[in-house]
Amino acid sequence: MLLEVGRIDEGIKVVERTAQIRENQALAIPDAYEPDLAMALYNLGIMYATIERFDEALRSVKSANEIYERLTRAAPDVFQPKRAGCLSSLGAIYSRMGCSDDALKAAERATEIRERLA
Repeated sequence: MLLEVGRIDEGIKVVERTAQIRENQALAIPDAYEPDLAMALYNLGIMYATIERFDEALRSVKSANEIYERLTRAAPDVFQPKRAGCLSSLGAIYSRMGCSDDALKAAERATEIRERLA
């Protein structure tokens, strides 16, 4: 909401703080909080991408994807859709950065997951 009203710096700080809180929680109780951390990192990455801070966006979304990849091994039915969405976003970020090979790889992996789910 802060982004929508032009308060970008405040919005970024709120989402960064949320990710920090989730990281601390996940360090204390990983099973309970890693999904929340992944979502917070994903949201942060999307926010960074929106304001064209692509290096930070890539770092955040990659971190979220790594967590979702781990979580998918334990509970595929729950986390595969989230991982596919994360990979799609990675592809979009890579594309906006001009990294077409990486964009294609991420998009293909997302498509493979979605095809399996269908």
